Amino acid sequence: MFAPASRAALTTAQALPALAIEFKSSRQVDERHIKGLKALMEDQRVREAIVVSQDAVVRKLAGGITLYPWQEFCARLWAGGFRCLER
Repeated sequence: MFAPASRAALTTAQALPALAIEFKSSRQVDERHIKGLKALMEDQRVREAIVVSQDAVVRKLAGGITLYPWQEFCARLWAGGFRCLER
């Protein structure tokens, strides 16, 4: 069983926002491709859920999941565009 070093460590860990990212090689992601990510979102609180694929455009999927073409994801990541990654 895991025991944190202190209550402060546990509080800090819980306060960090979570980002769930799933990478797919598909050129057209649909509902069947995101079952695992949706299951994770049911079990864990995540601030943002993202699928990165070979799709052509950014779009919203079921459950508030955002799909990014890999080029757009990389450009946004390198520019510091994902606020939930900041400490």
